[in-house]
Amino acid sequence: MRRDVALAQVRRQEAATAAARDALLAVQSEVLALKAAKLAHAQSFSTRMREAPRSARELASVGIDLQLFDREIEAAIERIAPAAVRVDEEEAQLTLLREALRRADAKREQAVRTGERLTREAARRAEVLEEARAEEAALRVALQSARSSERASS
Repeated sequence: MRRDVALAQVRRQEAATAAARDALLAVQSEVLALKAAKLAHAQSFSTRMREAPRSARELASVGIDLQLFDREIEAAIERIAPAAVRVDEEEAQLTLLREALRRADAKREQAVRTGERLTREAARRAEVLEEARAEEAALRVALQSARSSERASS
């Protein structure tokens, strides 16, 4: 896999993971807000009870309100588990994609090292070839000099 493709996938998955975490935090915050609202409602009624006695109807109404809070809290708590599972799944996928990116980086680095090695080998071969050509040229000059000397002496 190409590095740029793997990196783009990692970035998208990071965003998906962050969104899943945000959703989990939202549900957890909702649970806390409901618990705080229930507590505030109960404290408000407790304060009113201290001021003056309340009717049975009002007591029953507050009891029903607290039960409704409990149901809403339970429903919100039940939404935490799927949100947590989604976060775990997104994080697992992110881990896999990061590993793919690491492998792509390793392949890229290996290709760079191979390219550098091949460049060095090509330079060495070019140098050896140049030396061989220089030796060949020197031998030709020497051969021509020898032939010229031979002709001059004949």
